[in-house]
Amino acid sequence: ESHHGQKAEIGIRGCHLSCDESMEPGCQGLALARGHGPCPYRSPSCELQPIHAHVNHCDDPERHGDSLMKKTYPTILLIVLSCLLMPNIVFSQSGQSPSGHVPCVEITGRTSNFAPSLGESASISVKITPPPPSGGYPGYYFQCEIVRVTQNCTTQHIKWVDTIPGTADVDVNREVDFHTLTMVWDGVAETSVGQSTGIGYFQGVSGGTQRLFPPIVSGECVPPPFCTIVVRIRKKTDHSIVCQDLKHICVKQVVVIDFTAAESVMKQGLYRDDNITIINPLSDNQYSMLKAEILIRMHQCYGGLVNIEFIEGFLVDQPYSKLSFETGTSGGDWGEALACDFCNIDPKDDAFVYTHSIRQCIRHDFSVSPDDHIPPITMSEQVTVYSRTATHEIGHLLGLTMENDVLNGTSCSHNQPLYSQLYLMNPGSAHSVRSRIGRNGSWSFSDMNQVYLKWILPKSVGDHDEICN
Repeated sequence: ESHHGQKAEIGIRGCHLSCDESMEPGCQGLALARGHGPCPYRSPSCELQPIHAHVNHCDDPERHGDSLMKKTYPTILLIVLSCLLMPNIVFSQSGQSPSGHVPCVEITGRTSNFAPSLGESASISVKITPPPPSGGYPGYYFQCEIVRVTQNCTTQHIKWVDTIPGTADVDVNREVDFHTLTMVWDGVAETSVGQSTGIGYFQGVSGGTQRLFPPIVSGECVPPPFCTIVVRIRKKTDHSIVCQDLKHICVKQVVVIDFTAAESVMKQGLYRDDNITIINPLSDNQYSMLKAEILIRMHQCYGGLVNIEFIEGFLVDQPYSKLSFETGTSGGDWGEALACDFCNIDPKDDAFVYTHSIRQCIRHDFSVSPDDHIPPITMSEQVTVYSRTATHEIGHLLGLTMENDVLNGTSCSHNQPLYSQLYLMNPGSAHSVRSRIGRNGSWSFSDMNQVYLKWILPKSVGDHDEICN
């Protein structure tokens, strides 16, 4: 029912009767789409047309109300029964295509997680519904954009995706002339944008923080943690959006591991003053196995938690962080991170593992208290001590454990005492060499550190998370 003077529109099986106002005086009447049947109060200019049927109330109910209602009760009943029995009713919308539909688009598939710094591309698949008629949907065009959604519900443009794959140019706009389409994005940004604040929120120990996005550099791969695919259909007349869909795509943090400077030290044997062997020398093959196992162990510490990739070598594009195995000095720190980067807002940090310092500390403890340190150190224990140190330093590059109310770290960016648990972000000096080579148990991140790492580098983001309503 509509109020007096309002008009209801119903399309029945794509058929519609349009009547002008030259009807019985004082009453616009009622036009019913019922095939080619007669129209009550129909003027000679009333013609059968596609799509809609107009139902108009009488503007003089006192004069014609009784007679009109008697004639329209069967009509109204017919319309109600038609709505219940006919599954292909189309309700009219302004701006429809000739087929009676406004096209809509949805993302049906995409690469949900990738590492563009390693040369990986992202695939994006979309579908138009209803399928376009021959020649497409005139009056509309399609776009695909990569953006970041910020705290105030605005977007930062990153890249227009080529909507006509296989052509020489990048086609930003395309006719809505396809049912399904698959596009590819290489992960490279076409514009530079500054650091920004996202929608997500993390609650820490006693305080919290908003999502922080790193700066983006034009011509470089997009940095972690994620960006957003937006596909749209717009009107050609005013460029208004008639339909759109959004999905997140996560980006891996890449860390290059460089063993070059420490190779000779790591392959050497290590001995006590009485020539008892602490570490056996390594052959080239054993050294290659050692390096591979270190990366595997680091992935075991991080891989199940966060979206991070460790790779030996330099066949990567920016942005990436780098951890270098160096020699270091005798008696010094086992490692060093050049920054404690809260929320990983700089994905290009550097850290170091000092192998000579590690080996000299091991030699000292195995010489001073041999009863507690029975040689030799196995290959697995060498993997533990090197990977634990590397994992600890990379933790600093990701913001662990910042001295703030979110993570409650110390002034040296370590976990707070007590250190009865073997947590990776404890200060190394709080534990014996025996513990640091793995003889007192395995190492892991604390619960709070794990939750934080998962949040700053997610492997997946829900379709409805961190998007403005």
